[in-house]
Amino acid sequence: PAPRLDDRARAARAPRPAQRRGGLDALAIALRECDVVTCDAFMADVVRRARLDVRYECELFTGRGADVRRLCELLLELPQD
Repeated sequence: PAPRLDDRARAARAPRPAQRRGGLDALAIALRECDVVTCDAFMADVVRRARLDVRYECELFTGRGADVRRLCELLLELPQD
């Protein structure tokens, strides 16, 4: 079995507030400006619950298998110039 992380190890791996702010700022810009946005599963859940993907009419993708397959299909459908 995999070793369990104690609270100190989790805290050490957690993003620091400045990193979180930078990520949120980037995600906020991407949602407004991009048709396709990728982010981690947690932030995708936050965005979907707030319906920001609907509000800004963007497609949201995570690193999860189904999203990766869907993104690959989308990219394959793009015109080849």
